[in-house]
Amino acid sequence: MNGVRICVEVCQMGTYGDQTSGSYRWCVPNCPSGTFAQNDTQRRCVTRCNSTTYGDKDNWTCVDPLNCPTNYTGDPTTNLCVNWCPEANGTFSDNISKLCVAKCPISSGVYYYADTHTRWCIKTCSSTYN
Repeated sequence: MNGVRICVEVCQMGTYGDQTSGSYRWCVPNCPSGTFAQNDTQRRCVTRCNSTTYGDKDNWTCVDPLNCPTNYTGDPTTNLCVNWCPEANGTFSDNISKLCVAKCPISSGVYYYADTHTRWCIKTCSSTYN
């Protein structure tokens, strides 16, 4: 089948459906600039990852929040891996779920506190807080 062009509903593993403007809707090994490889059952290039995955701009793929780069968390408002949760949304980076959250968690009986300086959920407040 090498060199043969056929219509497919889903691209083969390792390729993604390029549906960007001006494309021929081909299966490509690398998505065009500014798009993410969504490696789900549809395997396609997307400008925004689906609701359960987050765009990793280091390698331009959609990933589970646990697979965002180190010190990054998934932002549900943008579906991107971010190194700073949006202050305007009142969210903090939760290192357990690896998501931006409005309320820090209680995990295994341990309370996590929202640090307004670092925007991270932390176990112990620093001495700069009362």
